[in-house]
Amino acid sequence: MYPAYKNRLDNLNQSLETLLSLMGQHSHQSLNAKPFAGAWSALQVAQHLIAAERLSVWYVKKKTTDPNALQRAGLGAWARQQLLGLTLSSPVKFKAPAMVSEEKFPAEATFEKVSEDWLKARMELAELLEIAPRDWQKKLVYRHALAGRMTLIGMLEFFEQHFNRHQKQIERTLKSVKL
Repeated sequence: MYPAYKNRLDNLNQSLETLLSLMGQHSHQSLNAKPFAGAWSALQVAQHLIAAERLSVWYVKKKTTDPNALQRAGLGAWARQQLLGLTLSSPVKFKAPAMVSEEKFPAEATFEKVSEDWLKARMELAELLEIAPRDWQKKLVYRHALAGRMTLIGMLEFFEQHFNRHQKQIERTLKSVKL
């Protein structure tokens, strides 16, 4: 695996391990409780993150079936990636794209199932990164719903920023619904 991919994946997995450890300390009721009407429970937020990661990996696999069709990354991809990072670090709320919204996952779930699904999603990501040819580093292999096409590093940066944003949401939710 290309070292830049490995470093980012290791960081993602360490963050996930920390979050799952925190979530594992809470009851089934707390993990499924919503802090207010219209909000997501901690497990729903986790399911949103899993769906975003899984769909992203699926897209890259699909997009890379024809490597000759991949466009070369340029300054525009870098700028969109930076703008996405600024957006995700802001306190502004966004409506989730339909493919990763609340309607796509159950209102109630178990911590064990969500953890298992997340670990499987990360294994799928690791497998993709393991087989990624070196020339993908400079190719637009990923497409974000808002920011457009990016490189694999751009996708991994999005995963980190997206995870960090929602990790804070999970922590706030668990503090407010403590049962």
